[in-house]
Amino acid sequence: MSTTTFGVILAGGVGSRLWPQSRRNTPKHLLQLIGESSLLEMTHNRILGAIDESNIAVVTLAEQQREIREVLPTLRPDNLILEPVGRNTAPCIGLAALVLSERCPDALMAVMPADHTIAETGKFQEILRLAGAILTRRPNALITIGIPPRQPATGYGYIRRGKLCDVPNSTDAIRCSEVDRFVEKPPLETAKAMLAAGDYLWNAGIFFFRADTILREIEKHIPDLGSAIGFLKNHIHSPDFGNILTEVYEKITPLSIDNGVMQKSDAVLVIEADIGWDDVGSWASLADIWPCDDQGCASNCELIAIDSKNTVAFSHGRVVAVIGIDDVVIVDSDDAILVCRRDRAQDVRQIVQELSERRLVKHL
Repeated sequence: MSTTTFGVILAGGVGSRLWPQSRRNTPKHLLQLIGESSLLEMTHNRILGAIDESNIAVVTLAEQQREIREVLPTLRPDNLILEPVGRNTAPCIGLAALVLSERCPDALMAVMPADHTIAETGKFQEILRLAGAILTRRPNALITIGIPPRQPATGYGYIRRGKLCDVPNSTDAIRCSEVDRFVEKPPLETAKAMLAAGDYLWNAGIFFFRADTILREIEKHIPDLGSAIGFLKNHIHSPDFGNILTEVYEKITPLSIDNGVMQKSDAVLVIEADIGWDDVGSWASLADIWPCDDQGCASNCELIAIDSKNTVAFSHGRVVAVIGIDDVVIVDSDDAILVCRRDRAQDVRQIVQELSERRLVKHL
């Protein structure tokens, strides 16, 4: 039986660090932050050409299904995989692997978040094909992508590459290695030391594996989740599967695939490539994507910055003006304004938590 590669886009989060634009009804992956397309559309279109459109699946929350269908009207109905609630990436990927392995026992999965940007689309598609070739020869491998770090970033996880692998059709620009170890988001001095060492990569959170392989790895390293998926497998063709899934998800402990599987497995490989990757994780991260002036100011709008450096500004239709302040983020939304220090952009989620505690629902 020939294998089929599925592109699996993870689109379940809200993106609280991009408040006030990102809300429950308009989560981050549906925002048009770069050009005229949403982040989800950009991710979908990026893998077309390497993966047939009929084999592109999206995993999202049930409450977002209408918006997802509006953004991706050509998505096959059975390729929209719905979670009752978010439980982080391990359950999300496990559910997708279960669904796709039922459809195609030899399914390969290319798993990626919906909120990343990749400038080098052609090179990324080359990686998709290379990963498929590696998995044909090494079906038990778990593959991730590593990005050569541009600076000692503290907001990313890192991968230390080990011994180079002999893989088909690899080039000097795209190398595959065994993974020596993973490092969680490090403090600044550690990040500087890893950058200087030269053998560490940013963990892009993009994965390739066979569906049956990741299910076995989940069963091995996260037995509670493995048992839950096994139970779901026995009921997947039941007409009451939706209710069964909801009951099972209520008992699942949230866990990332990195912490649950990738950091524990001894079968992990990393494909290293500079593909113009960025994680749109906060307003500050958009400074690496939006046009930037010689004072380090980046914006999607008309920004007037007088005696001000390193400002990040977002607005639809209104001019943003700053005088005499550096290193700030300013976001002008319809019903809210955010102003914060650029180095505190990761903490915007605390505002969302505060709004929730104050029951200011209309701003969530």
